[in-house]
Amino acid sequence: MNSSTKFIHALNLALGGEPQALLKALNQTPNPETAWRKISHSAIDPDREMEKLVRAGIWLVDQSSKDYPPLLKEIHDAPAILYIKGKLPWKHNETDWTIGIVGTRKPTEYGKFVARQFGEELAEGGAIIVSGLATGIDREAHVGALKARGRTVAVIGSGLDRDSFFPQANWAIAETIIKDGGAVISEYPPGAPALPHHFPERNRIIAGLAQGIIIVEAQEKSGALITARLAMEENRDVFAIPGPITSLTSRGPNLLIKEGATPALSPNDLFEAYGRAKTVPEAAAEALGELEAKILEALREPCSLDDLKTQLKEDTAALQASLSLLELKNKIFEVELGIYSRRA
Repeated sequence: MNSSTKFIHALNLALGGEPQALLKALNQTPNPETAWRKISHSAIDPDREMEKLVRAGIWLVDQSSKDYPPLLKEIHDAPAILYIKGKLPWKHNETDWTIGIVGTRKPTEYGKFVARQFGEELAEGGAIIVSGLATGIDREAHVGALKARGRTVAVIGSGLDRDSFFPQANWAIAETIIKDGGAVISEYPPGAPALPHHFPERNRIIAGLAQGIIIVEAQEKSGALITARLAMEENRDVFAIPGPITSLTSRGPNLLIKEGATPALSPNDLFEAYGRAKTVPEAAAEALGELEAKILEALREPCSLDDLKTQLKEDTAALQASLSLLELKNKIFEVELGIYSRRA
């Protein structure tokens, strides 16, 4: 980490953690230390703030760092700084292959299946899967990549600390991404809440990190379509999963196909588009934790989260985390929204 990074972080804090304000300040005064001293009249101590990040397991890259993703640096308004938990999986050579998968927070069962299938098979073939860790399509894409023991990166619209992290229900997925060699990243400092305008800003990072973006399900006016249009503006490839013309969630992808996006009918279409060979690694056996084993025993009959809370007398956060891990291990599935069952 170079010496300028701590001043960019301090400047970001002084400006309220707003990326556009940070970029504007650095455009006006490119030297981060000078920019920080010009506007900071607070008690912010750059060294102390960096120590807080270290204790929280968060590290930083700015655009001068060798670890800053090269593709991201190419976009308009590339983030001045990235906060990272985990390990950035890019090697910065020809082996890098990054695919974004995004879509609605309220998918159909078809959309959930497709997102997980594409995430899993593309990760098996060496793609780094990038998404936004939102509920719905994003979550399924990450879960698919994790199931394949692949690499995945989540870009979120809040701070990376436990209290600010959004959505809270996907904290266990974030921890698994980090444990399995991926990363969760944000341009917002710890303590930053998930404000509505953060998500369009977040979407440009997803588009910027990926060589190609797949839109699984999305309505005509949605964040996923914003991501697709940003990707087009940055000369990235845009793929769309076709769906029934009567389905609201398929209107977005169908419209993109009408406008020239490439229809993706299976993961093989992506392998062919990028000249990649599909490889399938051996899956590693996974032991169950104590609470996971209890949940699996309780799911001899389908149960809701509330049913499990009553039976097992565990708090919601612990149950949600274990349910997520059991899904990753392919031990359980959602029969319908919020109702879980064990696999045969």
